[in-house]
Amino acid sequence: MQRLLIIGFEQAGHWILDGQHLRCNLTKFRTKENVLYAFVVDLEVKYIGKTTQQLYKRMYGYMKPGALQTTNIRGHESIRECLQSDAAVDVYVLPDNGLMHYGDFHINLAAGLEDSLIATIKPDWNGGKLSPKAIAAETEECDAAEFPVPFPASYSFEFRLQPTYFSRGFFNVAKEHSDKLGEDGQQIEIYCGDLPTPLTAVINRQSNGNGTPRILGGVQLRNWIQSVFTAGDSVLVDVYSPVSIRLSRAGIATNAN
Repeated sequence: MQRLLIIGFEQAGHWILDGQHLRCNLTKFRTKENVLYAFVVDLEVKYIGKTTQQLYKRMYGYMKPGALQTTNIRGHESIRECLQSDAAVDVYVLPDNGLMHYGDFHINLAAGLEDSLIATIKPDWNGGKLSPKAIAAETEECDAAEFPVPFPASYSFEFRLQPTYFSRGFFNVAKEHSDKLGEDGQQIEIYCGDLPTPLTAVINRQSNGNGTPRILGGVQLRNWIQSVFTAGDSVLVDVYSPVSIRLSRAGIATNAN
């Protein structure tokens, strides 16, 4: 595990059993592409993989594996078995920051490191060759509409859409809800209504004197707000994690719950 941390892997989330359903709760790098990821069970690296898809789409493959998706089926069963035995299964990620080049050519960090990491660490869940048909099934692109949010909201609150929020694309979070969101400077993903792909905003705890969050979504958030709301409306905030939320009109359920 320590070797992964040294080269820059970061914890991105963890697996849970929601009743009988396997869920991946991602708090970082959810929409990141071209990443290496690792499944870590009680601090022991069990699996290393790479994906060109957004991370949450790749994790969905383990949640609901297709009939030909050998790796997904094997991973699903292994994760479920660990959770049923009360072992923690965490997801660690090494994102490609795009800085590595050879001359004019970008080096894909995930593609370049995967084989070496597997050969050195020898994770228990890696191994075996897939057929070309199975490989194609593993990497098949998925419809984003299948992925509203793969885990339920843990907390919800409402705020009134002030004229400044409406016109400038930000909103403040009241003190009683402050501890549900992340730290100053962290990025936060915002799902807007039923849209399946989030926009990226920033948590600012410097603007308000009491240290409560101001969520800065900019032009994208402003444009969506103005297309759905009028100033003075109530906005419902569903909190999935400290860095992942959904906004919708208060009193109207979304498909995320």
